[in-house]
Amino acid sequence: MINFVTASEGKIELISGDATVLVSSNDVNTLAETIRSVGFDSDGAYFSSSMDFADEYGFASCEDAKALFDRAVAAV
Repeated sequence: MINFVTASEGKIELISGDATVLVSSNDVNTLAETIRSVGFDSDGAYFSSSMDFADEYGFASCEDAKALFDRAVAAV
C-alpha cells in the first residue's frame, strides 16, 4: 500500500510503508495504475514537503506535483 508521496526530479514517487519506491513517474497513467494495483492509504499516507515546493524538485511550479497527483487519483 502507498503510504508516502514525494516529488523528485520532476516526477512523483509513490512509496510503501517499508520505504520501497513503488514507482517514480511523471506519467498520469503510470501513477494511476500503481495506485489502482497497490492501493493508497488515504487515512495514513503522508506527503513530503517537496509536494508543496515542487518547483525546487524539478517541476515548473509549486502546484504542478499536486496537480499531477490529483490527475492520477482521478484516473483511478
